[in-house]
Amino acid sequence: MAFTYDPALPTQRDQIRFELGDTRVAPAGILPNGENVPDETIDALIEQLSDKDHVIFNIAHQASAAWSKVPTSYNADGQSISRSDGSANWLNFARQKLTERQTFASKTSDVGFGSVDLSLDGAGENNDVTDEFARRTKLYRRPTQFYSSKWH
Repeated sequence: MAFTYDPALPTQRDQIRFELGDTRVAPAGILPNGENVPDETIDALIEQLSDKDHVIFNIAHQASAAWSKVPTSYNADGQSISRSDGSANWLNFARQKLTERQTFASKTSDVGFGSVDLSLDGAGENNDVTDEFARRTKLYRRPTQFYSSKWH
């Protein structure tokens, strides 16, 4: 699968890669195995969703789901590596994008952007993006419930 990136950001795909940090060739990609999100996947999402922030939101959720399925720590020859926060970090990034988008939508609803619904409410019912890991680890909450007072 193809990976292309132009740092001049001439296309939506390049802008999306930039925001996700998926700008270096594998094995330095954002997925757990070091691969990059394929160009074909990003292009298909752009065509289907036609909104850059919605595409970023969906890819971040998929990255969270992918990271939730890999071992979180490795021990070999007295060395230990922990990657336990990968899934939570991507889920937080997706929620940040959701919050930014909702803020933008509320400010621009009079020009039609308010109709984009990226809410996580009912995600387990009609939205395959929210993964089982997030629900099991209590990371799946409504955006207003996610940020507790200890984070402020």
